[in-house]
Amino acid sequence: MEKSATGYQALDYSDEPSSRDDFPLGSDSHGDNKTRREYRATAHQRGLLLFISVAVLVVIGGGLLYTLQALSPVASEERASLIGVCSNNPEKSRDRGCVFDPMMYNWVQEPCYKRDLSDKYFAAGNWTFFADAEGTQPIAESTIRQGDAITVWVTGDFHHSHCAYILHKRLVAEEAGSIAMDTKSRSIAHTEHCFKWLSKPKPQVFDLVTLNFSREALGCVQGRLGVDCYSPEHAEICWPGQNHSTAHHAIEE
Repeated sequence: MEKSATGYQALDYSDEPSSRDDFPLGSDSHGDNKTRREYRATAHQRGLLLFISVAVLVVIGGGLLYTLQALSPVASEERASLIGVCSNNPEKSRDRGCVFDPMMYNWVQEPCYKRDLSDKYFAAGNWTFFADAEGTQPIAESTIRQGDAITVWVTGDFHHSHCAYILHKRLVAEEAGSIAMDTKSRSIAHTEHCFKWLSKPKPQVFDLVTLNFSREALGCVQGRLGVDCYSPEHAEICWPGQNHSTAHHAIEE
């Protein structure tokens, strides 16, 4: 055992494996040094081979998974289906089995109405709706929920909550994989609008703004979140046989 000038053994702090772990003590001949080098080279080669093998398996496995997903009918866009389309007319919407979602301020098919989530946002807002732009004719909440008030006025912060509600629904859909969601909430264009709106709050959030659902008729689609009913590739799924624009509003003729 080699001693230092002070009589203490020098400690090796190297990350390299110690020869004491791999070889008998005192093996310091030329042959043993060569054997150690060969041993370390072999260990390095084994590690490199293992790394390459794992990498190849990951690539092959990922490619196989991608191929299976592409070929699987469950993962294809064909599984998306239209549940129904509401109207911008209250009576027609009721006849079609639609319900009024106050946070969308529009009629939606029952499967696309996220009642609990909508109620939470609506209660948190505690808005007063008015029948006039001056805010002198308040409308009862029960009337709003019935969906008969086509045009109303409410403070501008409703728009922020409406957008937050849609983004919340999209988050739920992302986790679920497949979900029934209205066509407006599926719209990428409208989602981008909401991100921009929420990132740049307007100073006039407490000014009265108009809500009017007479310009829109929302569909309800069951499928993955990526099905955007206002994109050319998905329009036929959501609006079979109809020539709808790629804007984020569907117009009831």
